[in-house]
Amino acid sequence: MQGRKNHILFPVISLLLASACSTPMPHKPESASYCPGHADCFTDPENPAQGLARIYVFRPNMADDLTTDTPAFTLHDVGTMQLAWQTYTAFDVPVGTYHFSVSPRPGESKLWNVRGQLNVSVPGRYFLVIWNGGRSITPDASNPAASALGVQNPMAGAIATALSYAISSPRTVDRYVRHEVISESDALDPIRLCRLSPPLLLGEAAQQGAPADPAASAAPPPGLPGD
Repeated sequence: MQGRKNHILFPVISLLLASACSTPMPHKPESASYCPGHADCFTDPENPAQGLARIYVFRPNMADDLTTDTPAFTLHDVGTMQLAWQTYTAFDVPVGTYHFSVSPRPGESKLWNVRGQLNVSVPGRYFLVIWNGGRSITPDASNPAASALGVQNPMAGAIATALSYAISSPRTVDRYVRHEVISESDALDPIRLCRLSPPLLLGEAAQQGAPADPAASAAPPPGLPGD
């Protein structure tokens, strides 16, 4: 009987491990998400005009950190958009190599100073995901100051007590902003939780006299949690 249990258990474990390894990027579920359910939420990808490529740019819900930041994403020589939390946009472009950048608004994290390059080799659909994250830590509640400072038997108890208030609450460390071109199959689930952030093409911006940074005059996106 024991041998039979092991025989059944090993394939199940192997299947779970294989499923975990096949997931290229984690998705953080959000129970109170704005999408789906609204008209401006992403539904299904659309094809560009013949001979062009469509670049979907999106920022999924990967962390509770920096959710109120709305940096500007610019696809150089093409257009720009407000890269708010859980938003997406699309640019239709000819085949070629494109440089892009992300820039923070005043007062936002400098982590959003990002530069990259996208090679559009053939017509079709491309998915560029940009996300931020970090590792959350909570010091030892029994002695937070000693735990955070790596002290097992602190002699200066008064100093440790004074420091404990400042370092005892959960903190996010090793913060980062990353970007990657991912497959359509990997992109569909997270992008369907994103709402549209309308792109502003460079020609339109010049005609309208719009600011280079679309986030500078944009209203705060709805339903965002606090930092």
